[in-house]
Amino acid sequence: MGGFGYHYKKQEKGAVVVVSIIFLVTVVVALSVGITMGFKSIAKQEKETKNITAKKAIAAVCEPTEYKEKCIQRLEFHAGNTSDPEELIRVVFKIAMKQIRKAGNVTVTLKEIEKDPRTNNTLQGCKELLHKSIRELKRSYKLLGESHIKDQKYLLEDLMTWLSATITYQETCLDGFDEKTTNSTAKKMRETLDNSMELTRDAIAMVSKVTQVIEFLKSDSNVLLLGHGSRRLLEVEEKQNNSWLEHTGNRSTHLEALDVDKLKPNFVVAKDGSGRFTTINDALIRVPRAHHKPTVIYIKEGIYNEIVHVSPDMTHLVLIGDGANKTRITGSLNYVDGTPTWKTATFAVSAAVFTAKNIGFENFAGPTKHQAVALRVDADMSIFYNCTMDGYQDTLYVHAKRQFYRDCNISGTIDFVFGDGSAVFQNCNFIIRKPLDKQNCIVTAQGRNYSYQPTATVIQNSTITADPGFLSVNGQHKAYLGRPWREYSRTIIMESFIDGVIDPLGWLPWDGEKGINTCFYAEFENTGPGANKTQRVNWKGLKNISREEAQQFTAGKIIEGDEWITTVTMPYNSGLFTNQTDDHNNNNNNTTTT
Repeated sequence: MGGFGYHYKKQEKGAVVVVSIIFLVTVVVALSVGITMGFKSIAKQEKETKNITAKKAIAAVCEPTEYKEKCIQRLEFHAGNTSDPEELIRVVFKIAMKQIRKAGNVTVTLKEIEKDPRTNNTLQGCKELLHKSIRELKRSYKLLGESHIKDQKYLLEDLMTWLSATITYQETCLDGFDEKTTNSTAKKMRETLDNSMELTRDAIAMVSKVTQVIEFLKSDSNVLLLGHGSRRLLEVEEKQNNSWLEHTGNRSTHLEALDVDKLKPNFVVAKDGSGRFTTINDALIRVPRAHHKPTVIYIKEGIYNEIVHVSPDMTHLVLIGDGANKTRITGSLNYVDGTPTWKTATFAVSAAVFTAKNIGFENFAGPTKHQAVALRVDADMSIFYNCTMDGYQDTLYVHAKRQFYRDCNISGTIDFVFGDGSAVFQNCNFIIRKPLDKQNCIVTAQGRNYSYQPTATVIQNSTITADPGFLSVNGQHKAYLGRPWREYSRTIIMESFIDGVIDPLGWLPWDGEKGINTCFYAEFENTGPGANKTQRVNWKGLKNISREEAQQFTAGKIIEGDEWITTVTMPYNSGLFTNQTDDHNNNNNNTTTT
């Protein structure tokens, strides 16, 4: 009896223990499930919040673009839950680069099967131009990854300039395809570049409005956006920009002061053998690449018949001649003989922070050869002082980026100042030459094709007149101030003398009504017999601007000249010339005697 009771009690105790363990396990499992479900619920909520904030950020960034729905679809696919506006823009840069690389590969494929020499030349040019486009997008991508637009005074202007150049280069590629090239190849290239050009236009629209987008996303109603998916929106950026020009507020502190009259040349070029080199191209081979200090080449008096290209890596280059009529660089490449217009340049410069003084640039192909460029410039922050550019059709190609011309003479017949750079001319002479029979003359053909591009041709305190050859047949040919090469062409002529050779209509259409309603043309406080505006064309695009509006097109504003032109010892006016004492923003004029 006693043994049985003992075993029974022991069994009962064991059962209690087992039940207790089962109960504890059940509780633990229940708690675990509850906690896991709680975590899952929080994670799900966070994910949903990230999705909502990302969608809101994408919608805000895409709002100013031309192709909103496509923009939103692309970013939702490629950007994940990113809600940082600047990072979203970088995603667009990256997609655009991929598309341009594809287009570059197409040029290689087409070039291999193309038999027509002109089309082959055009494809080769496209390959180079698309490489330029990728380079500008790369530097924009890098810069935006290292700095905040809202923290850097000039970062926005630099990005807008570089992205605008990217658009221009792609358009220049397509310009090469015309009635003399193979139609099927032209069609293929246009189709290939459609996506990349669309993406690049989206990118520049986004950048132009990004500060407003950031403020919108920081507002109280959108405060959640700051906490999710933002890579670095409110961080203090420690990484420095390693591009050729640092962005720390005052750009001029990073550009070495340049007194061109006192600079000791690094290299001397002389036709007579008295220098180290006899050709300019030989000297350029020795120029240091990606240099942060000026490299000075003194080019002695002589006629240098050579085609010169200053490549993008020859930064901070200075060329000084003995005078625009003494040191002359000449060539004769032209469109009629099979060279694409942009490649006909006698002298082409693509290197940033470039300065030329006392040099003549010429294309002597003549009017029968049609497009023949003397000087092509897509060098950012480039200066031409006391230079001449002589030719006939398309003499000066202000291709892309910020450019400043002072005390220069430019001569030609048709569109002899053309392109899509931001170019300001001060104290320059524009000289109309005698064209072929039945041809009219046009001074400018500005190439802005998209409303967000910051580009324009500005002629200030200059003279527009004609040479004796044109005057000797006065009445047989008409001359005009300009015509809209592209839809949003922008040209401002102000405080200048316009001679009576200019037709009373002032401006000429390009092709029917193309651009006449969307261009921006303005004449402000000009003088001379050709300055009377009473009979000007009645275009929506021809504007009457106020003094305050004219100030926005001065060198200090449109090309931020106070930050880089003032580092060079030369005459320069930041604002308007007339009544300067009345202009609050005109205190930075540098009129040093040179």
